[in-house]
Amino acid sequence: MSAGSSFVRGPAVAFGLILAGDLALSPRAVAAEREAGDAVRLRDGRVVEGRVVEQAPGRWLVVETEDGRRRTFAWDTVDEVDVGAAPRPAAMHAATEDAWRRRSGVGVTYELRLSLSAIALPDQTFGVSGTCSTGTGTAPASMYGQTASDGAVGFGGGLGGRLGFMHRSRLDPDGASSWWGFRAVAGLDLHAHHVRGPVGIPPLDGAICSKVAKDSHQVAYESSTQLVASVPLVVGGLVALGKLDAARWKGVVLGAGWSPSFTHFGLASSAATSYLNPLGLELTFDVTVIHAVPVRPEPHLRVAFFFAPPTDAQKPAIGTLSVGAVWY
Repeated sequence: MSAGSSFVRGPAVAFGLILAGDLALSPRAVAAEREAGDAVRLRDGRVVEGRVVEQAPGRWLVVETEDGRRRTFAWDTVDEVDVGAAPRPAAMHAATEDAWRRRSGVGVTYELRLSLSAIALPDQTFGVSGTCSTGTGTAPASMYGQTASDGAVGFGGGLGGRLGFMHRSRLDPDGASSWWGFRAVAGLDLHAHHVRGPVGIPPLDGAICSKVAKDSHQVAYESSTQLVASVPLVVGGLVALGKLDAARWKGVVLGAGWSPSFTHFGLASSAATSYLNPLGLELTFDVTVIHAVPVRPEPHLRVAFFFAPPTDAQKPAIGTLSVGAVWY
């Protein structure tokens, strides 16, 4: 390192701090201090800008940042101290405002999630079959018109993804700490369900017809595995509540959206069916930290709930609870 460099290393850190303290006593130094601060480079590569206000050589030093907070660093974590190298506060503020401005507007958002899901299929009605005894002969059991009804239920899980756009309102370090946004995304979900459903009333054979006419009848059930593919679209809004400082925003983001979906039941099955459900609803809850820089999508924790009611007597109700990561 050249003798003219403003950096000091190792044991020379103490000398630089003491020299800075002596210079601060002069009016010229006081004026310079108002214009520029100190930059402390840590061994992990981070740079902390502010003003060194306390130090114990070989033990620790304290930096007061622009927002008035004091941060203490162990001496062995400090690599370099650059006295008077930090940008002027006005320049720092302008740079922060510009970073938050670039964080606003339209950006890409994408998501990966794991889901638990449930489906409830509508009731089916089954009639009795087989024969019954009249006392003098036999008769078809169906002539007595007895029926039984029940629906299938299934539980399972899977994974999914989302890709789309989000518009975020501007964050202002001097303004409110809340913000709002709109999003429009499309996705793909793949789920496997264990379904237990009715298959009919077991055939009668030899029962008394008068008893068949009076008694209720129970349906039989079978279990199966059903694969479901769904392509959802989500259009909705976001409201964010949290705390903002010059460098980052931290809080929770609440979202709600209309979510129509195209669903295909029985993937790779000969009895597969498909339909469009326009009535879906999705609610989201994000735990979020957004940094002013760098300006790129950052990961956040998301919990989501989706529900699609049946659109007619032949369609199922579907609900999912998901957790995953969303980037914006």
